[in-house]
Formats: sequence, C-alpha cells, structure tokens
Amino acid sequence: MAKLKDIVKFLDKELNVKKFNSKDYCINGLQHKGSQDVQKIGFAVDSSLAAFELAKKAGCDLLITHHAAFGKDRKKYPEMRKLKKGWLKENRLSVYCAHAPLDAHNKYGNNAVMMQMLGIKSYKDFGEIDGIMWGKVGMLNSGKTVGDIARILNKRIPTKFKVLNYGNAKVKKIAAISGSGSDCYTEGMRKKVDLLIVGDIRYSHSVNIKDLKLNMISGGHYKTETLGVKALMPLLSKKFNVKTQFIASDTGF
Repeated sequence: MAKLKDIVKFLDKELNVKKFNSKDYCINGLQHKGSQDVQKIGFAVDSSLAAFELAKKAGCDLLITHHAAFGKDRKKYPEMRKLKKGWLKENRLSVYCAHAPLDAHNKYGNNAVMMQMLGIKSYKDFGEIDGIMWGKVGMLNSGKTVGDIARILNKRIPTKFKVLNYGNAKVKKIAAISGSGSDCYTEGMRKKVDLLIVGDIRYSHSVNIKDLKLNMISGGHYKTETLGVKALMPLLSKKFNVKTQFIASDTGF
C-alpha cells in the first residue's frame, strides 16, 4: 500500500508539472483528494464521470488522467464541475491530471512514445501552441512511405489512421503532436517536416494541407492520447508496489 502524498510528490517532480501550470488551461497535479491510502491506480485519458465510475468499479483508489477534471476557469461548465465534485467527494476517489506534462514529456509523453514506436531515438520539442511545446520531431534512419508509417503505428495503436498523402512520397523527418495537433501544420511546413502525425484534423486544416501539398496522418484524439498514461503504469507499479489498470472510456473521437 502506498500513500497518496508520496505518489503525488513523485509525479509532480517526474512530470515537472509546475513548468506548465502557468500556461496550460488545465490544472495539472492533484485535482481531488480522496483516500490517503492507495492500493490500486487507474489510468485513463479523460477525467469523465464515466471513467470515475469504471475506476471505482475496478477498485481503484486513485485515477491518473490526461485530460483534467477541472480547468482554471471556474465559471465555465459549472454543471459538470458540480456533478464531478459531488461524485468524487461521495466516492472518495482521488484524481491526478497531467495534461501538457503528458504530451510534452521526453520519455512518458504521448508524442515521445510515438517517436519511440517509430524507432526514432533522438527527437526535439515541436508544436508550439499558447506558449507550450506539445509535440516531438525527429528523423527516421531511412525514408519510408506515409503508408509505411501508418502501418507501423497501427501495430501498436488500435486505431485506423486517416491518411492525407499530398506531400513527399518518401518521408524521413517526422513530427508527432497528439490530440488536436493539426494546428501545427504551418510550423511543420516551415521546419520542413515530411509528415505530421496528429490525433484529429480540423476540416479547414485538411483543405489547406491539400493545397500546400503536405502529408498528415490522424489516429484519433483519444487513441493517440492513451499512450502517455499507459507509459506511466509500469513506472508507478514498480515504484510504489501497487496494482494498476487502464480504464478504457472511448467516445469514438
């Protein structure tokens, strides 16, 4: 059995949450304090009521999520805030969020994991939105087609990638920015990225990508953001000798 405060202290340091809290619209770190004793940790993409209920049913004392239960703007979505606060208080489930930290982290982040899946060992920060570098960019050892990249990732990520193949037939410089990352297609063009891997693509961006003759593949917002929380599971299991479980709650987007 582990103590909640010890897990929180470890994650705050490991994920460097203070670095992002001034710019991220989410509140990173411990969002709700339930039981002080933790025997089992759940890991989910969303801090949704559905995920809370599944974590409780699975016997979790703590749920670690990518998307926050609560944002900084307390006046936004007051009905959901009240609903979640009431449920968490009644059921004593602790919730810890790592939004920007778990996109940007150089080892456990969603985008670092995609780089690792492609065999890219050296990568740098990429994808500036609102003063935060959310993604990663690196080079393949040898050129591959866009279809090759989609197939490699599909072996590890259970999704069907949408392929916008308007650019170079062979790609070598690749950037990944999970979730709503298609905003960064212009940065990719300026930095001569051959392929941008994202979660979802805004329609207007798809039009511009075709006109500009760029390459982009989209694996879905949810699916591309399961990677970071899953990467934390063996780390915390070993560090704190607790049970872990991924809590799947996919809305299909």
